[in-house]
Amino acid sequence: MKRQEINSEDHKLKSIYKFIVGYFKKYGFAPSFREISLGTEIKSTSTIREKLLVLERAGLVSLNECQPRAIQLMGYKYIKRGISREDTRKSNQAKEEICNNFLKSLRTKGILSDEELRMVEEAFYSTADGYVFKEKLE
Repeated sequence: MKRQEINSEDHKLKSIYKFIVGYFKKYGFAPSFREISLGTEIKSTSTIREKLLVLERAGLVSLNECQPRAIQLMGYKYIKRGISREDTRKSNQAKEEICNNFLKSLRTKGILSDEELRMVEEAFYSTADGYVFKEKLE
């Protein structure tokens, strides 16, 4: 698909893109359409969607409409934060304690099968903790 030039006078487009970049930097994941609406004071989520499609055609974002919060910023990447070994150890201990308590609660309630519990446990331990959104690539 050929990249489309964007109108530099479109203030809504600029505010949406700026909000998305700021949101990624602060939280490490994409905002929802409603959060973009609140953050840019653009009331209509259909206008948000329309402007995101323009940004996608310009090659600034990538959208996957089959998933929530599925906006990717093109030209950005995640990098590993500089975390001390002690901080990592404490974080892993806290995460393990939370995971164990949660899994214990699920087992007690008998909601999930053993296979489902194993999948939940794997998901807990495979989180990308310690990664942060990085500035635009050179």
